[in-house]
Amino acid sequence: MARRFDLILLDWGLRDGTGVELCLALRNAGVTAPVLFYTGMNITNALLDEVSRIGAQDVLTKPGDFNDLLQKVTHYISEQEPDQ
Repeated sequence: MARRFDLILLDWGLRDGTGVELCLALRNAGVTAPVLFYTGMNITNALLDEVSRIGAQDVLTKPGDFNDLLQKVTHYISEQEPDQ
């Protein structure tokens, strides 16, 4: 049974690798759900370029305003086409 994800929320640094590696693996596996990075890293142009390069939609800095995170999550979920 195939699973469909509405959104994938990743951190940049993970226990067994990086969010970049996981995002690339998901994309290579055909997962098309939007990816939102929520990270403690400073958002720079290089970071934004990397996020775009790996197929992620956005990045937010933590700790951040919960309402900003909720707004982004809601936005990306609402853009998804419904299951058929």
